[in-house]
Amino acid sequence: MKKLLLVAVLLSGVYANQLSSGAAEEVQNLIKRAGYKCDTVTNQPSFSSWDGSVRVICNNNRYTYEIKDIGGRWTVFVK
Repeated sequence: MKKLLLVAVLLSGVYANQLSSGAAEEVQNLIKRAGYKCDTVTNQPSFSSWDGSVRVICNNNRYTYEIKDIGGRWTVFVK
C-alpha cells in the first residue's frame, strides 16, 4: 500500500514538473529506505521531461540521486 501511495504522490506532480513538498518528503524517505544518506533535500526535486526520472540533491549538494520507475518499482541510483 505504501508503494502505491508513493507512486500516486509522485505522479501528482508530473504535470507541474516539480514535486510537492509531501512528494519530496516521500522521495527522501525512499532514498533512506534504500540505505542511502539524505538528511536534507537541497534542490526542488522535479521530473525529467524525457524519461520520468526524479533528480534529488541531498545534504547541501553532497549527494545526488536519480529515482526511476523500472518495471513498476521505484529504484534509487547514486549519481
